[in-house]
Amino acid sequence: MMKDRGFKYGWNIAIQEIPETIQTLWAATRRFLTRFPHYGVFDPAQSLLPWVMQVNADSDDYNGCHFWSNFEIGSLAFFRSQPYLDFFNHLDQEGGFFYERWGDAPVHSIAAAILLKKDEVHFFNDIGYNHPPIAHCPTESYLQEKCHCDPAINIDWQDGSCAKPYKDLDPHFVWDEFTYYRETNPYRLKS
Repeated sequence: MMKDRGFKYGWNIAIQEIPETIQTLWAATRRFLTRFPHYGVFDPAQSLLPWVMQVNADSDDYNGCHFWSNFEIGSLAFFRSQPYLDFFNHLDQEGGFFYERWGDAPVHSIAAAILLKKDEVHFFNDIGYNHPPIAHCPTESYLQEKCHCDPAINIDWQDGSCAKPYKDLDPHFVWDEFTYYRETNPYRLKS
C-alpha cells in the first residue's frame, strides 16, 4: 500500500520529545534550510512544517513533536535520497548526535516535515502498538473488531500527544470506515 499510494513515511504514535535532548536541533535545522532552501516543502496546502513548529510573536521554534520511531515504516528511497542525506550529513557536522543525543525520532520527523508532502505521510491507525507507558490502540469500532488492545490506553488524544496538532493540520488523516475499506481492501488478507 505504501508504494502504490506514494507514501514515503508511516507512523502510528506521535508525541513530544524531551526538550533537553534537542536544545540546538531546530537551530541546526534552520541553518540547513538556509543552505538548502530548494529542498523544503513550503506550500501551506502540502507542508507538514507547521506540525513541528511552535510559532509565537517572539520566534518560530521546534515544538518537540515527532513520530515515535518505535513504530515507523519508511521508504528506503526517501532515507537514501540526496535531500535526506544532505539533511543528515548537515546535522552530523553540527555535532548534536554526540553532544545532545539527538535521536532518530525527531530527526526522521523533522526530515519528513521538511522534505515530504502531507499526502506522502500515512497514519497507521489500524495497527495497535503498545510500548508502556505509551500505546496506540484504534478507537474506532470497525477497527476494534480485529484488534486486541484496550482503546482506553490510546495516547492519541491525550496531553503530550502530537496527534492533536497533526489533526489540526490534516483533519482527514484518520480515515473513516468507508475510506479505510476502500484503500486497504486490495492489501488485506482474505480469510
